[in-house]
Amino acid sequence: MLVHEWAKEKIKEVKMTSHEKQKSYKQEIKGLGSMIVQNGLYGTLAFYNVKKEKKEFEEVAKVIVKQLKDLASTYLNIKDFDQFPPLENEKYLRAQELAIEAVSWLRRYADILIKEEEEEKNDNS
Repeated sequence: MLVHEWAKEKIKEVKMTSHEKQKSYKQEIKGLGSMIVQNGLYGTLAFYNVKKEKKEFEEVAKVIVKQLKDLASTYLNIKDFDQFPPLENEKYLRAQELAIEAVSWLRRYADILIKEEEEEKNDNS
């Protein structure tokens, strides 16, 4: 499965949640790529692991951690990615590059498939 196909499937899963969760996810995913570039993949993962503990961010943070873990497992055969396994520099950089590519696809599909309430009202008019 190509990364863009993987991303589309992940957004379809998000679409099955409440409108509020979809909206929160869409907002969060927009800044995820730059966060990975600035803080590194493990730094970003650590941030979302902490964010999972806060009630207002719990669901969206869990989804993002799960997606990053699935990405690492599916494409790089890295198990327990959310536990920060030691990786050689080359493999870590590959994981980070893959995550940035995947996030760009997640953003695109979120923009297309997750509609705001105003857009839905206009579509139904």
